[in-house]
Amino acid sequence: MEKKGRPEAIVRYLINQEKAVTISKIAEVMEVSERTVQNRLNECQNLLIGNVEIEKVGNKGIRITGDKDYLDEIKHRFGNQNINENDDKERRMLILIDILLSNKPLSMQDISFKYFVSVSIVQRDIDWIAFYIDKNTRTIEVIRKPKVGVYVEGNEAEIRQLIEKNILCLANYYKVDHHQNVVFDESIAYVLKIIGLDCHLQSAIVVEEMIRNKLNRFLTDEARKEFILQILISDRRSFEHCKFRNNIQCDQNKEKEIFDKILADNRFNLDDMDKKYLWLRLIRGQYIKRIMDICPNDEIDYLIDNLAYHISQADKRSIVNMSPNNPILSDIKKQYGNFYSMTLTTLYQMEKKYNIKLNEDEVGFITIYICAIYEKNIRSKKCSVLLICDE
Repeated sequence: MEKKGRPEAIVRYLINQEKAVTISKIAEVMEVSERTVQNRLNECQNLLIGNVEIEKVGNKGIRITGDKDYLDEIKHRFGNQNINENDDKERRMLILIDILLSNKPLSMQDISFKYFVSVSIVQRDIDWIAFYIDKNTRTIEVIRKPKVGVYVEGNEAEIRQLIEKNILCLANYYKVDHHQNVVFDESIAYVLKIIGLDCHLQSAIVVEEMIRNKLNRFLTDEARKEFILQILISDRRSFEHCKFRNNIQCDQNKEKEIFDKILADNRFNLDDMDKKYLWLRLIRGQYIKRIMDICPNDEIDYLIDNLAYHISQADKRSIVNMSPNNPILSDIKKQYGNFYSMTLTTLYQMEKKYNIKLNEDEVGFITIYICAIYEKNIRSKKCSVLLICDE
């Protein structure tokens, strides 16, 4: 929620007053000192547009004046509750997505005006974003240029994955922090609406349904959401002329041709590299079911869901050359040697088919999942027993 006494809170209060208001009255309403209000008037002025300004009216106080059109625009923007009530965490995640989606620098002033905060607050937000990106990515870098703005450079696939990650984080944030009685899909749609990616949401959903029906490509619920998001993200990045610098290797078979046609038929006019990227996201996010002869139940389905998600994340890590350390790899090989060999063989076939590469540490983690599924599967199988006795 918005904190009292901030420049944006003062502006919101003043813009809705018909007469001049004294500094002492503003301080009383904001629950801050008069000196604090005085110190923040310059920052308040930075939030205004056109010829709108804060005017001193003798000993009556201050008011906001200017052309009616500009005043109406400010009132409209400050009356938008979806943005006005951003807290620090929410606002920073939204600014991060804005920067990632754009292919041109965003000025501090534009960000300040969009989110109703002072430029100094935006600068602190960018500091946080730069720290976050440096800590959580391998190739992305925040670039700041005076009088130009802020933008990012880095691996295009990693940028798109970071956008997806933050959309999902924000969706969960709205669901939890705002205590709205909504399902996960609705919270994602809400985020897409805020960031302006909802225009083609229904078309992306149709694409996923057509792929499932025509290509028999079944995805887990989480993988389905991620794939739909990647369609929308790729559509925007392609519109912004954001290109992959390195060629994406992908076999052009009959299924791929059908996939490309489904995208085109639903007005997703992406270039060849974008379509290859989405195709690889699709086949890597597929639901992995036939590992063994499984007797399905809730526990096993839960483990398989997590295994599918782990493999999809392992693939993402491999794309950006992230290699996790598996401290128990040697113990896994000793105690579960047969399972490790089976997993290694299966993953080798996947690597050849889908052009991915997983190291031994990842294979060890996946082996643990398969062992757990096997043990649950054995316990769930029922055997027919004939009991013979002499009584």
